[in-house]
Amino acid sequence: MVTLGLVLDGSGFPKKSEIMAGNISEPSTLKLMLDQLTQQTGESSQQSFQKRTVVLDAGIATEDNLKWLSEEKYQYVVVSRSKKTMPEKGKLITLKAGPKSVQGKLIRNKTTEEWELYCISEDRKKKEQAIKSLFRQRFEDNLKQIGESLHKPSGTKKLEKVHQRIGRAKEKYKRISALYEIKVVPDEYHKNAVEVTWELLVEKETKKLTGVYCLRSNIKKTTATSLWSIYTNLNQVEEAFRAMKSELGMRPVFHQKEHRVDAHLFITLLAYHIMHSIRLTLKKAGISQSWESIRNILCYQFRVTTSVTTKEKKIIHIRKNARANIDQKIIYRAMGMKNIVNVIKKTMLDKNGNVVT
Repeated sequence: MVTLGLVLDGSGFPKKSEIMAGNISEPSTLKLMLDQLTQQTGESSQQSFQKRTVVLDAGIATEDNLKWLSEEKYQYVVVSRSKKTMPEKGKLITLKAGPKSVQGKLIRNKTTEEWELYCISEDRKKKEQAIKSLFRQRFEDNLKQIGESLHKPSGTKKLEKVHQRIGRAKEKYKRISALYEIKVVPDEYHKNAVEVTWELLVEKETKKLTGVYCLRSNIKKTTATSLWSIYTNLNQVEEAFRAMKSELGMRPVFHQKEHRVDAHLFITLLAYHIMHSIRLTLKKAGISQSWESIRNILCYQFRVTTSVTTKEKKIIHIRKNARANIDQKIIYRAMGMKNIVNVIKKTMLDKNGNVVT
């Protein structure tokens, strides 16, 4: 296994990369990654990144790592690891408008001396509601199976065993099971269960999974908009790795020799530079689709080659682009490729295959 450490600039272009061992825990690698990414400069990681801000996701933003960053005089913006609810105090402002709007409140935590930006995302809320609905259905199906087994000849009926099955279901779906009140009705001897019923507690259900998350920062002077802008850089990094791992085929790596693995990752980085240049150009023109969407739009335009042999045994190849649709034309114009839409190219070859001018 290998880990690719990457430093991106504000526009999302890789500025520095380092290949490291991948068989170690992420939270324990922060100092190692910063040191290795800066060792070529001859400076310490703190000196090299003195005026820069470290942005971390929740997986690596442990309290130990945040303490170390503070001791090394780093500024940081991280996603809180604990579940948060939107506080009542504070002014709610719009951080991102549109269908996937994001609103936030900036609160000063006097205990930790950090700024906390509580964000509520409509897109995140929809995703969490979809996950919640799926887990609710699976949990209820599990409870239904437990109840149905009470009426089967070989089903589990012992009261203790039934409670154990319900306990395992609660543990498996712990994010959702707390929203339910479950009752097991025993027989007159309190040995077997005769019925399992459950009820969704609406009051609890409305408070869970609200689409709220919290950003923590030790930057002394900042604003909600500034913190949000810094945090979106993390999304660019994650998007870069998603693109490299999936759309550019960085994984899986089938090579066994180290120098071939290095070459594989290097070529992937070069491809990402080209891809990101295209996406940045399109974004400036108001086109924000993913790379996969761009490819899907363009893949339906093709080039037709017609070959004709003359009496003189000369072969004429006529190549013409298929007619571009509206979406394809918009992309071409944004890239400054206006002449590609209806290009016709004619090539004549003699009987030996040489081009005739």
